Amino acid sequence: EIPKDSSVLFIMGPQTSFSPAEVELIKNYLYERNGRVLALIEPGRSHGLDTLLSDWAIFSPDCELQEQDTAGRSAEGDIVLRRLIDKPNPLTRVLREQDLPIIGSRFRNVRFDEGSTPDSTLSVTPLIFSSDNSWGETDYQRKPYKYDINRDQPGPLSVAVAAERAAGIRKGSTSSGGRLVVIGSSDLATNQRINRGGNQAFLIQAAV
Repeated sequence: EIPKDSSVLFIMGPQTSFSPAEVELIKNYLYERNGRVLALIEPGRSHGLDTLLSDWAIFSPDCELQEQDTAGRSAEGDIVLRRLIDKPNPLTRVLREQDLPIIGSRFRNVRFDEGSTPDSTLSVTPLIFSSDNSWGETDYQRKPYKYDINRDQPGPLSVAVAAERAAGIRKGSTSSGGRLVVIGSSDLATNQRINRGGNQAFLIQAAV
């Protein structure tokens, strides 16, 4: 059960797949209670949320971002992302106004599902991107990495997406609909990185 007074549900780097029954609980929380969900998923982990993401027109292929732009790497070797959605957006406002990057060790592609059924009540907004000189490596267990046009995801890659319903689906509801924010990295929220760049500010904004 998701407590009735929950204002936001955090999914922070699941290590095993959610069961179908658990996924239904999350779906009901979003649909019936116009809930807020912030999900941080990472490469190489089976999270079991694919049907949930599909319902919200989000697709996250299992690949690992390879950032080749030298400006996109920190001195410690972490990936540093500064490319934001062109249009002003409340979730990225603090990053833009304070020129703060998102910093993490690994990212996966999270994007709008172009094969989804059109839905006038749903808006899906990619928020943060890698550089043009990047790709999503699908065979990331084998080194050295090399871009394969027939297999890998071409850059720039979206690594964070927000999906929002225009209105609540409950009959007679006048409230705004649910919101699902998915970020393709879980270590943004770890003790090691939460205070780096704009990680904390972005996560807080994505949760409210």
